[in-house]
Amino acid sequence: MAIRWKAVLIGGAAGLLSTVLAGLVASLAAGAMGATEPFSLGVVIGAVVGLFIAGFTAAKFVLDQRALHGSLAALLTVVVVGTDALLRGSTATPVTLAGYAVLASLLGAVGGWLGRRGER
Repeated sequence: MAIRWKAVLIGGAAGLLSTVLAGLVASLAAGAMGATEPFSLGVVIGAVVGLFIAGFTAAKFVLDQRALHGSLAALLTVVVVGTDALLRGSTATPVTLAGYAVLASLLGAVGGWLGRRGER
């Protein structure tokens, strides 16, 4: 079967948007609860939520291979966020970026798999 790149792009865009929104909400909530590093916590929570949402959203636009499309959408999100971070001077190592890509692939695949549940 062919990869539907439109679904991957839409999922990636949804992943980016939800990463920012979830990170902002988590940072504000952590700060209100007195966390010493609310921004760091918000970044982690935002990334996890965004990668899952990317996969879930991509799965809603395809009829088969939903986990694959979800994984690709999450990887697209990682590429955009990682490129932005590197251009802004991040000192992330290749091992860190590879780990983030593996996490993205897994979370996107789970999101894609759950995006198909309830359908017959």
